[in-house]
Amino acid sequence: MLDIASLTLLVYNYLISLDAEIQLVWKAPWKFGKLLYLLTRYLAFAGAVLRIFLNQSRFLSLGTCNVLTETMCCECCLLRALFCHF
Repeated sequence: MLDIASLTLLVYNYLISLDAEIQLVWKAPWKFGKLLYLLTRYLAFAGAVLRIFLNQSRFLSLGTCNVLTETMCCECCLLRALFCHF
């Protein structure tokens, strides 16, 4: 239930700040800061959806469960690699 509440807050935040994001981020030239912003903004959605899917899917095959778990680990490792160097 907490995962669904977190996703709801992410969607709410996305919707209220979309206009500013379009003006300030999407129209800006590609730089490292823009890449970091977009990765952190949209990987959070992917992670939240995966967590909900994993928590709600009790009858997944072992292979599917392993793939989804590895995907979440890769997301965490990518974010750590990006932010631990700064």
